[in-house]
Amino acid sequence: MEMSLMPSRSRVKRLTINSTILLVMILVISAGAQTGRSKPFDHYHVVLDALLYRHVHNGRVDFEKLRIQGAELDGYLRQAGGLDRSDYDSFTRDQKLALLLNTYNAMVLKIILRDQQENSILDVAGKWDEKRFLFLRKECTLTQLREEFLRKDFDEPRIHCALTYASIGGPALIPEAYMYELLDKQLSAAAENFVRDSLTNHLDRENSILYVSKIFEWYGEDFIPKYGKTIGPSEIPSGAISNVPSVGEATPLHRAIVGFFSEYLDESDAAYLQSHPVEVRFLEFDWRLDSISTN
Repeated sequence: MEMSLMPSRSRVKRLTINSTILLVMILVISAGAQTGRSKPFDHYHVVLDALLYRHVHNGRVDFEKLRIQGAELDGYLRQAGGLDRSDYDSFTRDQKLALLLNTYNAMVLKIILRDQQENSILDVAGKWDEKRFLFLRKECTLTQLREEFLRKDFDEPRIHCALTYASIGGPALIPEAYMYELLDKQLSAAAENFVRDSLTNHLDRENSILYVSKIFEWYGEDFIPKYGKTIGPSEIPSGAISNVPSVGEATPLHRAIVGFFSEYLDESDAAYLQSHPVEVRFLEFDWRLDSISTN
């Protein structure tokens, strides 16, 4: 899938940084983490940005080449790990959110590299709740980062289109770091890319069925506050499944899913959703590794 990315002069400028400068940055970050001294935090996430630019292509990751630069990924994670909580609390909302998204995605990449996984993240024991990293100088798992920071502190459903699962069935990883100055545009682009990816979501107009990722079943409640009251057809055709009644008024989750897709699908599909009742069905999640070598 060809992904839409926002042009950014600052991003182009950052990508001119050479390997020597990156290495110096990693050493500085590492020294700060070891001595406990606070260092100015890089809100442009230059190290991760460069790694993603080099090794993510159309949503697929070149894990073999990324492994060669594993020390740089480790250095980026040490920066988040050595950050003091008081410094984090002083960040703006978008600075915090960009940091959390980038840290989560970097942790997932590290789990794949550390386990030398070639097939699926599902084959990694304890990937969600046992693999521990330092974040704000405390041990943290992926589940803790997602539940105790991202979902608890931010009313932002688009995060579910930005967090990687290292899987074909999840949102495609973008070839750049999330940055506070561009965050709203980046999240909108991530949402658009995800709902328009026919491998994970698609609208069947002939049968009036909206097929959506399991992610919208797992985290559907996060979409309801903003999209659950979206205007649109209230009647659902017979045969609808799961939490959607066979006939009658749409549930908040059904309205939220239709509302979210109406905002980020192309104009033609969005108009169809707003003028036709549709059934919502959840697709089986494809857990194959999102590697460039996966067929």
